[in-house]
Amino acid sequence: MITYADIIKEVNLILKKEYPNVKRYGNDTVDNAVPPYFFVEVVPYEVSRESQNMLKKSCSVKITFVQKVVKQVEALEVIERIFEILGMTLRIEGRKILVTEYTHEYIEDHGNIPQISFKLDWYESTEYHDGELITDISLKVERKEEER
Repeated sequence: MITYADIIKEVNLILKKEYPNVKRYGNDTVDNAVPPYFFVEVVPYEVSRESQNMLKKSCSVKITFVQKVVKQVEALEVIERIFEILGMTLRIEGRKILVTEYTHEYIEDHGNIPQISFKLDWYESTEYHDGELITDISLKVERKEEER
């Protein structure tokens, strides 16, 4: 089952690989953050039962890029590069989750801190399986003669 923490870890790994010299922070450490840095958070939207054995989960991922000195061109390049490296899907726990509604805006008092956001939707099975996984199935088909 994919957790919100799994999503944060994967996004942080992607950012670390692409921008190794830029630190990444979350809600617990943002007070001690020194620019430049990325602030990554997940905002859960909904968890709903689609059936007895199926959950639909969705969330928004927000990546805020805080620069030491505000440089709009650099910020736009980072926004576009993150869009490129995310691609169409985000691989989490061996699954590919579709990245939708990729947007960005400027936040804070002066409107000069870029924040990227995108949405993830996925389904989880809640069915419990106890026992061995079926690996072989055999099927016998017989044709019954028609009476005329």
